[in-house]
Amino acid sequence: MLFEMVVLQLCREMSITVVADFVDEWGKRIWRILEHYVARARMNVDLSDFHTLGIDEFSIKKGHNYMSVFSDIDAARVIFVAESCRKETFDEFAADMEYRKYNLKNIDMVCCDMWDPYINGV
Repeated sequence: MLFEMVVLQLCREMSITVVADFVDEWGKRIWRILEHYVARARMNVDLSDFHTLGIDEFSIKKGHNYMSVFSDIDAARVIFVAESCRKETFDEFAADMEYRKYNLKNIDMVCCDMWDPYINGV
């Protein structure tokens, strides 16, 4: 447990590769530790006041490589991130919300680009 807490603190400041070298561990183990604690923390996020969804994308490389960000506009916090901006991204978002026991019918308003995959997804 102490090792994992040290790894988490180091990962806030360094890349996975640097942390793995520093603690003399495989990068895959560092990723598993991060994934475990991030998933655990996400399950503890209170979504009861989440009613206004914002959706936008940003480019991660030159060309057409995008990530989509789903956010709680009122609380100014990220709720979900996906590695594309296709219509299927909304299915991933819905599955994640279902896993987190959030009813999407609680969303009163959506703010997003007027782009076909987003409109169709909503």
